Amino acid sequence: MSTPDRRRTGAGVAAGSRLLLGLRAPVFAVVAVALSAGAHVLGGGQVPEAGGLLLMALAVDVSFRVAARRELSSGRLLTALAASQLVLHQLLVVGEHHPVAGSRGGPGMLAGHAAAVAVLAWWLRRGEAAAWRAARRRLRPLLRPPAPAPVACAPSRGLPAVAPGLPRAVVVALRADPRRGPPALPA
Repeated sequence: MSTPDRRRTGAGVAAGSRLLLGLRAPVFAVVAVALSAGAHVLGGGQVPEAGGLLLMALAVDVSFRVAARRELSSGRLLTALAASQLVLHQLLVVGEHHPVAGSRGGPGMLAGHAAAVAVLAWWLRRGEAAAWRAARRRLRPLLRPPAPAPVACAPSRGLPAVAPGLPRAVVVALRADPRRGPPALPA
């Protein structure tokens, strides 16, 4: 017997996917902003203001929600994290009134960002895979087809009542299918 099509449809599955996206997006945003701000400070930049970090995290969160409606592959996660680092780095540098010399880049900063992006993309991918595995396990019952409904019996044809005490052969003959017998002759 073939298995039914298990495409993700239905209100329960859609709600589960939205919930999963709602949990993944803030994690990605916090990781991306923390990496960028940490690298910025380690590179000699000023500690960013909390309001600016919050705005950056909100922007990354919204961008991630738009781009990541499905499970992300390692390559897509690496690309998303690298792109967020480029944008956040520029925002942090532009946000400083007096940028520190050398804070705009250089081989050391680029190598540090690349290494951090690779490690965090690997770490986020493992979390992404675990979250989707858990979601599939929880949503699997919603994807199964419902059990078949019991089949109703055919209505009674109003078999003739049998008087008690009749011989068994007569009872069988009275309850037999009236359509049984030789075919009718053409008129």
